[in-house]
Amino acid sequence: LQRTNEELIKMAVEYITFMPGVSEILFYYVLLAVVKPFLVSQRIYPNFMLALIGPSGHLKTSLARLFAFWLEQEDLQEVAFADIASQTVLDNHIAELNGLNLIIDDMHIHPDNYRRNRQAELLDYLSRHCDSRIRQTNIIVTGELIPNGTIFSTRDRIFQVQINEMSDEDLRSYKKKLGELSQNFMATLSDEFLKVLRDNCDSVQADIKSFHNTYENPKEIDSRTRLADNMECMNIVEYLYRKYFCNENAQLSMKSRFEKALINQALYAHNQLCNLRQKEKQIDYVEVVYIILSSKKYLRAEANPRNYTPTGDTYLLYCIMDTST
Repeated sequence: LQRTNEELIKMAVEYITFMPGVSEILFYYVLLAVVKPFLVSQRIYPNFMLALIGPSGHLKTSLARLFAFWLEQEDLQEVAFADIASQTVLDNHIAELNGLNLIIDDMHIHPDNYRRNRQAELLDYLSRHCDSRIRQTNIIVTGELIPNGTIFSTRDRIFQVQINEMSDEDLRSYKKKLGELSQNFMATLSDEFLKVLRDNCDSVQADIKSFHNTYENPKEIDSRTRLADNMECMNIVEYLYRKYFCNENAQLSMKSRFEKALINQALYAHNQLCNLRQKEKQIDYVEVVYIILSSKKYLRAEANPRNYTPTGDTYLLYCIMDTST
């Protein structure tokens, strides 16, 4: 069924507003897949992936499929974490989906250390893949949480979108709404959006450059993280969609709702990043030893053996240092 762009724009509002605080970001992130080449041409590098995180049964995978599946053979765009045999296999899978989205599904807590570590390693590999191969596939990871073993540099390359726990009634309502939406709509929309961008290639690149030069990072976001850069990329996608597809109508692109959702999710991720950075902060072990010695609580060092009174001291370690030489 052929639809005009005006019809597509009106229908798109249902997708953007489907799940407040979540779907606005998901909508513009998947469209980033077709905008990437234009960004890279202006030396703006969308080197991050999106993680859709939430409780079990909260439509994470269903939402990701609704927005990200653009091919008739949908299984090409999805792989389960547990089914990834090797990094080479994953590499080849990603390379086949340039300009598209890939869902890596079902990241969750494993009872054994090996599987947890394996999951963290794969996540780290994926994040660095996004960083080094900026023209390739958009990656969406779904799961109940990001593994605890994930290091700061990995988390910093992931834009986390959190789905909060919902009541049974709300979940039933969302499932009903989901069933009423066309499963191939986003494929049609992305195709038409890309055509418009190509038809206006020169002005699109000029607009991206201008947007980038005047863009101001949110004051609430630490500039030492990549969050602000990731937010800018998605803001550019919204701007291009609004200007070239919605005739600059911010109500049709849901600009204010998108910006609100983006900053709220970014602040949540920002707090987690700051906590992780603090945990990974390099420890000055010389300073730690000095504090332990000076406190004389657990460890006591004496130059004179006569000061050692084994019956009266309760230190974990008593060190006698010979300073005669």
